[in-house]
Amino acid sequence: MPTEPVEQSHRLPDLKNRLPWVIGVVSLVLYFFTLNRWMTVASVPWMARVADWDWRGAVMFPLHVGTTFVLRALPDAAQFTGLNLMSALCAALTLGLLTRCVMILPQDKTREQRHRVSYPGALFTGRLAWMPPTVAAVLCGLQLTFWEHATVYTGEMLDLLLFAYAVRCLLEHRFTGKDSWIYRMAFVLGLGAANNWAMVGFLPVFLIALIWIKGLRFFNFWFLTGSFFCGLAGLLLYLVLPLVHILSSEHQISFLQALKINLASQKRALLFLWSIRLYIAVLTLPSLVAAFMIGIRWPSFHGDLSATAHFLTDLMFRLVHVMFLALCIATLFDPPFSARIIMTRISPGFRPPFLTFHFITALCIGYFIAYCLLVFGKESVNSWERASKSMQQLNRVLLGLAITAALASPIALLVRNAPKLSRLNEPVLRDFAVDIARSLPDKGAIILSDDSLRFYLLEGAYRYLGRKNENFLLETAALPIGYYHRRMRERYRGQDFLLDHREEIAPTELIQLFQRAQTAHPLYYLHPSFGYYFEYFQLRPRGLVYELQPLAPGSVERSALTPKELQENKAFWEKSLVKQKRVASLLKKSGDAGTVGVYFSHALNFWAVELQRLNLLTEARDGFARALALNPDNLVAEINREFNRNLLKQKPDPVETDKVLTDKLQRHTWQSAIAWFGPFDEPRYCLRLGQVLADGNNFRQAAQQFLRTIQLSPETVEPRLDLGKTYSALGMGDQALQVIDQLRANAGKFDLNVTNRFELLRVEAAAHLSKNDWPAAEGAVLAAVRSNPRDPNARAFLAQLYMLTDRNTNALEVLEEQLTLSPTNTWALFHKARLYILEKQSEKAIAPLTQLLQVDPKNIAAILNRAIAELQAGKLEAAWNDYRAAEKISPFPSFQIHYGLAEVAYQRKDKDAAIHNYKLYLKHAPDADVPGLLAEKKLARDRLKELGSRQ
Repeated sequence: MPTEPVEQSHRLPDLKNRLPWVIGVVSLVLYFFTLNRWMTVASVPWMARVADWDWRGAVMFPLHVGTTFVLRALPDAAQFTGLNLMSALCAALTLGLLTRCVMILPQDKTREQRHRVSYPGALFTGRLAWMPPTVAAVLCGLQLTFWEHATVYTGEMLDLLLFAYAVRCLLEHRFTGKDSWIYRMAFVLGLGAANNWAMVGFLPVFLIALIWIKGLRFFNFWFLTGSFFCGLAGLLLYLVLPLVHILSSEHQISFLQALKINLASQKRALLFLWSIRLYIAVLTLPSLVAAFMIGIRWPSFHGDLSATAHFLTDLMFRLVHVMFLALCIATLFDPPFSARIIMTRISPGFRPPFLTFHFITALCIGYFIAYCLLVFGKESVNSWERASKSMQQLNRVLLGLAITAALASPIALLVRNAPKLSRLNEPVLRDFAVDIARSLPDKGAIILSDDSLRFYLLEGAYRYLGRKNENFLLETAALPIGYYHRRMRERYRGQDFLLDHREEIAPTELIQLFQRAQTAHPLYYLHPSFGYYFEYFQLRPRGLVYELQPLAPGSVERSALTPKELQENKAFWEKSLVKQKRVASLLKKSGDAGTVGVYFSHALNFWAVELQRLNLLTEARDGFARALALNPDNLVAEINREFNRNLLKQKPDPVETDKVLTDKLQRHTWQSAIAWFGPFDEPRYCLRLGQVLADGNNFRQAAQQFLRTIQLSPETVEPRLDLGKTYSALGMGDQALQVIDQLRANAGKFDLNVTNRFELLRVEAAAHLSKNDWPAAEGAVLAAVRSNPRDPNARAFLAQLYMLTDRNTNALEVLEEQLTLSPTNTWALFHKARLYILEKQSEKAIAPLTQLLQVDPKNIAAILNRAIAELQAGKLEAAWNDYRAAEKISPFPSFQIHYGLAEVAYQRKDKDAAIHNYKLYLKHAPDADVPGLLAEKKLARDRLKELGSRQ
């Protein structure tokens, strides 16, 4: 039932007024001495905004941006400490608010409390009144997740501070009855919602709590109006950063786009949490149930008439409160069911710390401790409620347990979490970043990376070393964006190697850019990668970074490491062994160590593959083992290690992966597997990777994989055929013909079957075509047809060659020959009809398509082509029927079908049907800049205008 506001004096004893400040100051001192002096993975994005490393500009988290902007005035090296100190200050203020909230929690929820409390507002007072708020604040402050976020800036503490202040406003309103506290709460909730998706989720909770406290008085017009406008004033924070963005000298997106980015990010976060709501319910259940329990005002009469039943009911209430106290304290020790443990398993990339629930848990702890001190430590003011001797003894026992738990828990939490926090703040991330900085030239180098986090770490390392960054850091994902080039030209003044485009930049332009830039600037990549740059450049390992050097002209292969490069890299990896072991020992104890482990593992897998390609198998084995020690989930290193074992046994058989490993691999694309784990060096995976790269037109990289597959498995036919195709695609016809000659010279060794022989023919023809030698390509295929006249594949390929070169008459002759041998060959029938349509002989196209549809009645391509032929031949009724038949079996709306129906209706003078289908055509036609499609669209619009219809 609602709680009425208190009308008496609201002044608390002086000690209680000072206690929140004492708690805040003491906690600030603790956090200062345990402060992280650099960055963690979680704090890197915030430091990037403060230091202006992020080129995108800020359109999200407006309160964070506003409160940290002042830190830009600090010296570079002091910004790390300043940012983390801000988090410590927010944590200290939060604990002060928590202290105040516990102090004004009403102790009037049960009959036993109401018979013992006398202070206005049902507050707990007395000699031990300091204990509940102090213990609650200390336990919350020493909780590992809270302590971790208090000593490094992750944005969470500022959000929690807003939440804590909103809770304080709600309780102060309950204590004083002043609506001004609710107006403040509404404003702060508005600020919080504009800044943090979590506060959006808590808005209904605060609303329900407010209605619960005020009752019918909530539905007061002036109160609701004031609250609404205060909340709206807070929500205006949503508009600040989009407004700042469009007022900047050169903004990239509009005001609405900037606003939508913030709203969409909050929506995605909330939808993700909704998708794992069952996990969230389990994780937050102790906090929420405890909060729900302390919010209920239990009736005085239990309905028990007998003394025994009354005794048992009272006992049950007391034991339940003790049990909830124990459960709440236990949750702060991160048991296996805690958020910190479970969220690490279910969502490694998105781990909300749930600090708000830790705050609620601590609030409940304060309430339950006060309950125990009040109910077990005081007698009822009513003489008839005096406890029996047995109950008095039980009260003393429970009081002793509660006080012991209250005093011992903070000590236990401090002893447990202080070493853990020390490990969390180990500078492994900083040392890794410093190693990267020391592996690079001092100035003038162009540094590329697919990962912005590595750039931010590198910038941080330069500041830690007291050096100005005199290299040029460029994010490859942003390089196609003209705006990015303009931003970088502003940042790196005086450098003209960047472009001054306003539109999207094509890959060919970027490749030419770096080819020009390399004459004056060395090129480096911060990690192994793949893509169109590596069609022209190769990676040369330099410790933790990689120099980009041009591939040799006319070659696809990377050159082998020189003896000097080999020795320098060996020396680096030996020197870093101690750091690797330290990182491996911290993997399960520090999130930063996990990130460094992934980076180290990636680099070590690359290095071990280099060693294996040099046939240094024992050293490669050690490299793969170290890669797995630093990241046990490195699936590529695991496969490479297994194959290395086969090589050491001189049995280079492909690796047979078990179901578990196969399932893990299937969660990744080939690109993401390489990006996360490094290169494969196992024949089966090299072959498949080469095929994926070839499909993406990365032919030189594909050829490298096929060549490596041939080295590892020299008697396999497939990589040689794929290599020949790749050479042809690169215009290296002579090299492709060499591959063909080797296969034919060793036909018995390779055991060429019918399929392989046909693929060999295709490769040979493609090789001749790549040399613009059409007669040789035609001759090779004609020779295959003559040697096996009844082979449908060879004839089909010959017809394809003729169609490819617009020799349609020759193609028709080959197709006629093929249909003579096989009258129901659907491929030949379809292409014969297609050629007749192209040659404007539509009447002749109808018969082969009709014959094809007798064999395959639901062939939608054949139905559509027959409809086209019938339309061109003026057989409008037949064309209409075929288009309608195609429409019925098409799984989705087809713009080609609607265009055909519209044309038929137009020629039949059926105005309504023509208008209807032209509109559907324009609705479903793709927005492609294709000349034929553009002409069709123009015709459709002209026809609609002619027919007098609005488009």
